[in-house]
Amino acid sequence: MKKYKLLWAVCLTLGGLTACQENAAPKDKTVAQENVTEKSLQPMADTPQTATANLSLGNHSYAVTIRRAPDESLPLVVDELDQRFYDNAVEISILRDDAEWFAQKVTKDTFSEFLSDAERKGSLLLGMSCDTARCDRSQICFTAQVGQAGEGPAFLYLVPVNGGTPSVQRDNLQEEINYEDSSR
Repeated sequence: MKKYKLLWAVCLTLGGLTACQENAAPKDKTVAQENVTEKSLQPMADTPQTATANLSLGNHSYAVTIRRAPDESLPLVVDELDQRFYDNAVEISILRDDAEWFAQKVTKDTFSEFLSDAERKGSLLLGMSCDTARCDRSQICFTAQVGQAGEGPAFLYLVPVNGGTPSVQRDNLQEEINYEDSSR
């Protein structure tokens, strides 16, 4: 009889331990699901990038620095899959003859007059670059793209070398090149 009581005690103990372990497993899964959910709620961000260019226009030399980085102060961008992104801001600084000459922060808002409502809400300022081939004695030319990677309108951001106000134009040439590349 003692053997049966001992056997029952061992069975109940093992059964109790097994039951506790089974209850613990769903909690672990719940915690894992909560962590995944928390991570998926975090907005995504592009990696910061810096580019430089040097050029001579007229009797002046220019050193251009372009820094693109996510800007948490800007409204979040939500794409068609409901993924959230921090929009980017681009800081352009130009030295002329080794002296600070131009500095400006550019956001997607800079190009807003050329964007539809859908592009304003669901697109990022992907980046900008100095287009040295289009620079001339009167202006330093930057190209910019707003959209999703590889898609969306392209723009020219023109900085007059006489110190005037920068202007924005739609870059139809770049859009044609992008369209031709994607249709091949």
